[in-house]
Amino acid sequence: MTGRQPIEAQRRSCARFAFDTAYGVDVQLKRLRVFDQHDSFVNAQRKADAQYLVVALWRLRMAAEMCKTLSEQDERIVTALATYDAAFPRLKSLRDVLMHYDNYSLENTLRRNKDPETGDYIGRGDVESLRTSPDGVMWLGESYRLDDIEKQSRTLYAAVTEVLGRSGID
Repeated sequence: MTGRQPIEAQRRSCARFAFDTAYGVDVQLKRLRVFDQHDSFVNAQRKADAQYLVVALWRLRMAAEMCKTLSEQDERIVTALATYDAAFPRLKSLRDVLMHYDNYSLENTLRRNKDPETGDYIGRGDVESLRTSPDGVMWLGESYRLDDIEKQSRTLYAAVTEVLGRSGID
């Protein structure tokens, strides 16, 4: 194997991860845009989809960070990531609360994220405040329109594919 082959394998892997996560964002957006009033569990389904959307958004960001590393800080990726981060300024906090839900629900000393307005640690009531509508998600003091999420995610994915290509995509 030449020195170039491992780099190309990493680039293909990164492109594949970016595709998978961008597709995951799209799937969650489609699910959140549908509202079945005849489903008695529709609210539970929508909350679960909103949580999976946060995870997918974070993973898409991870894919772009990987791409940035593999493409030697290509300015297109750097700019796209800065725009994405500006659109979702508390995405890391949302992800942290989801992944450490137990600490926030139990309100124990392992919590790290605070409410930016009050400075108080995020607690049980905050965690349970997740709301959805057919056009948006509201949680932990943030409101995101699904159309904006779609636009920002596609823009970031487009930057990744512009730099890496679509290698590794079946």
